[in-house]
Amino acid sequence: MDPASPVLWLWAGVELEPDDLEALSSLLTALGTFGRSESWCEATLLSDADIPNYSVNCEPCGAGPGDPDSHSKMRLGKDEFVRVLLPEEKRGDEVLRSLFIETAAMRRKKILDPPGSRYVTYRRQQHALSARTRQVVARRESSGVVTVARFALSSTVLPLVQDSLPFAECVRRAVIRHRLVTSHSEAISGKTVDGEPLTGHEHAHYLATDEDHDGRVDHITLHAPGGFDSGDLGALQNVRTIERRKNGAPVRMLLIGLGTTADFPGVSLFARSCLWRSVTPFALPWFPNRGGGKAPRPRDLPEAQLRRQIKLKGLPTPQSIVPIAGYVAGGRREVRWLEYHASRYNGTRGNGLAGFEIEFPEPVRGPITLGFACHFGLGLFLPVT
Repeated sequence: MDPASPVLWLWAGVELEPDDLEALSSLLTALGTFGRSESWCEATLLSDADIPNYSVNCEPCGAGPGDPDSHSKMRLGKDEFVRVLLPEEKRGDEVLRSLFIETAAMRRKKILDPPGSRYVTYRRQQHALSARTRQVVARRESSGVVTVARFALSSTVLPLVQDSLPFAECVRRAVIRHRLVTSHSEAISGKTVDGEPLTGHEHAHYLATDEDHDGRVDHITLHAPGGFDSGDLGALQNVRTIERRKNGAPVRMLLIGLGTTADFPGVSLFARSCLWRSVTPFALPWFPNRGGGKAPRPRDLPEAQLRRQIKLKGLPTPQSIVPIAGYVAGGRREVRWLEYHASRYNGTRGNGLAGFEIEFPEPVRGPITLGFACHFGLGLFLPVT
């Protein structure tokens, strides 16, 4: 179904007290997902006057397929029965005790169904949940150029933030394979048709991010300042699953938006801020040691290399640069920079890893990616809020 289409839940034959209505409204407002963690939603309580015209396509039907009332409602060839697990009608402490039961406890007691639950048979239209291909409409500036593609990720085991670089490379290879119009795209591959690397950073950056702060990558954003062509857009819309190396769980990709940086005002990658912090390590692009046991020259130290990269990107001269030891997600343990995978599949790597907090004299708009493999998510900075 179209993600913009509403889903109506009807609770028929119920009269709630004002306090209960207020509590239900608050619960629905706080509901961010329904079913799975990637099934984002916004829920609100409607009054009778606010309910639009509708036809019910799924409803409880008594005791099940053997119930006479169920057969009277059944439309042969159009309907089907499904069993839905619902809570038993309990109150107070009984409900809380049921919610606190863990899967391990159920296994020890050899219980298949959660205590405090019951199955109710529903009648619904056949193929109501069959997958339908939906063309994502690109949001474009007047020039017609699309520069951003945003994907949400889903997997039994999402990649760790430490795997941002290898995962970004897997995504790039998958997008290249899905090119239909031509076998080559400079925007996607970052190379000319002769295999020469592009300069100028106008081709795609593959930026994997941990946006729920759990230490795992849950989104990836492709940003090509030079724009994607129609063949690129077709490839982006055809990517469904990323097969990871070393037996990593496959990652499903859901295209959630095409457009420009201005079309994603709520995405921190594209925010404006004076203060930016490393979320992946800055991989030094230049070798920092003169050899022979000599100390590195001042210009080759990590902070000096960062300043050179900032200047090359045309960013303002920072007011301050403070080294930081690693990435911290949502109160979890610090992930130190040396824990990150920093080698590309072609064997190349930077000349050391570091992280920083940068303060500019004026707000700067992202994304900010600096150093070696910055097109694959290393050297990524996010604004500090």
